[in-house]
Amino acid sequence: MSLEDNCYHLFVEDNVMMKEDIQRLRSNHNEADTRVCLHMKDVDSNIDSIVIRASDTDIAIILLYHCLKFTANIWMDVGVSSKNTRRFICITNIAKTLGLQLCASLPAFHAYSGCDYTSAFVRKGKVRPLKLLEKDIKIQEAFSQLADKEGIGEETFKYVEKFNCLLKVLHVKENHLQ
Repeated sequence: MSLEDNCYHLFVEDNVMMKEDIQRLRSNHNEADTRVCLHMKDVDSNIDSIVIRASDTDIAIILLYHCLKFTANIWMDVGVSSKNTRRFICITNIAKTLGLQLCASLPAFHAYSGCDYTSAFVRKGKVRPLKLLEKDIKIQEAFSQLADKEGIGEETFKYVEKFNCLLKVLHVKENHLQ
């Protein structure tokens, strides 16, 4: 359990609820989404697989970005049993298929193209922008740099602008064909 910067291990001992402060897992991250990797790192060397129960795209993106740094296979447990939609998705295999460069670009791409807080590309969906990203290594590098640097250079700006223009052209073509 996390509370503010602290992390606690809750357990029952002799029918009494106990709380142990775990110093190594202290974090000033506000969201549980980003704390997940800290907890995974803590157990990584001891196990073969780590399963994260979540249905949030934000967590999937964070896991794809970080998972190849872990020795354990990272899985996401999504859906619900009552509706027969529960699935286990191997994030590690997806990351290996996508490759390091594409995974490195995903956090900035996700924030830019429409995470929980961004709606700039409303009605454009996620598939079209992702296909554009997959096809252009320079755009991937630009989004990777957005994630890694405080300021962006002219080259990075140029390729993010190219991405916007390509999205606009696709949107205009699709609307014209209808």
